Amino acid sequence: MHPDFSKSYSQFIADDGTMTPPLMLLAPDVITWAADPDGLMMTITLPAIDGEACVLTAIFPMSMGAAMAKHRQRRFPVASGDYVSVVRKLDEVQGSSGERYCRFIVEVAKPTSTAGK
Repeated sequence: MHPDFSKSYSQFIADDGTMTPPLMLLAPDVITWAADPDGLMMTITLPAIDGEACVLTAIFPMSMGAAMAKHRQRRFPVASGDYVSVVRKLDEVQGSSGERYCRFIVEVAKPTSTAGK
């Protein structure tokens, strides 16, 4: 099992949960989505600082109903190849199998196009 993002990137997580310096990453080909009481949850595997892999669990805050609707309609805020910024650590939770992991708030980076200028 891969380590949690919070362990792999612990030196970049400030006491208040913010990322210092901010971290922007490219969404991989495989993204797992789930509706969660706190929003739409995205889980991805990405390279850790040591070159190994780690798992980032991200929450896009919204109501459970909105998260379920987006999941059912497959209208996800991020697709493979999109850039996202890890904003801050939301909390630490315990999974149904007993593992502990942290959830992070992320934002989609809006592309700026200069085409045609």
